[in-house]
Amino acid sequence: MLGYLPFEQIWAADFEFDSKPGERPIPVCLVAWELRSGRKLRLWADQLGPWPPFPIGPESLFVAYYASAELGCFRALKWPMPARILDLYIEHRNSTNVLQQKGIKPIESGLLGALVARGLDSIGAVEKDEMRNLVMRGGPWSCDERETILDYCESDVSGLSRLLPAMLPQIDVPRALLRGRPAKLKLEPKFTAELLKARQTGDTARQKQRKKPAPTEFVKVPMLWVECLVEKRVGVNAYRVAHYVLHEAWRTNDPKVKLTNAALAAHGVDRKGKATALRQLREAGLISVAERPNRSPIVTVRFLEQ
Repeated sequence: MLGYLPFEQIWAADFEFDSKPGERPIPVCLVAWELRSGRKLRLWADQLGPWPPFPIGPESLFVAYYASAELGCFRALKWPMPARILDLYIEHRNSTNVLQQKGIKPIESGLLGALVARGLDSIGAVEKDEMRNLVMRGGPWSCDERETILDYCESDVSGLSRLLPAMLPQIDVPRALLRGRPAKLKLEPKFTAELLKARQTGDTARQKQRKKPAPTEFVKVPMLWVECLVEKRVGVNAYRVAHYVLHEAWRTNDPKVKLTNAALAAHGVDRKGKATALRQLREAGLISVAERPNRSPIVTVRFLEQ
């Protein structure tokens, strides 16, 4: 059933964490299974390093249930976000969020409910509550308690490994990956701040050169561009150049954009900033650049339809 998924590796993962109101989660442990090879990871908090212990690039699929909780732990650990996310909570809700018929018990939205709805075994609700209370009690935990918490965390990953094949026939994978993106993007306030700052600075520079009020403008940014810009942590000038070339490509219906120094100066980008921005966007794979001696380069914008 997993064979037709276009990914080299498929990682089902779950964190246990302590969470205080209004604060970031504090990861307690991580369990992850690679569903093709059968490789398994069981890591306590002090074993979690500066980088995820499994691939998170476009060639790998990250599977979770209520992925924003797991990605909150990614952020707390200062890990980069997975490129491709399949959130089975969203897909379960997508398939069961229908009008409730009178006298029929609604399907539960949690992992236990998703498993039960498909006739799959799971741990009992009482046992799950007891284990949650043990985690939320906070440390220190004894060696036996650590193993118990890891076993509990692994039981959720085991549930994911059985739930995914059961749900796959009803999942539209390309759209499911689109639905998984908000779980990641809402955790990136830095991206939002840089986006707004770049827009505001660019708008101010343009207004100084115009005698009449400028009409309202907007830029259509493909989601793939958003992911790459966040993942590569590019600078503000790269955002400004990205906005400009995307706007011109949409406006002229032509992916090839002549990038003049004068045009970018109106967006607050000087020659040095232009060179840096082009390098970062090219390294991200979002553009190609045709250099021309003593003339403005021609930029080809990629992935306009993503």
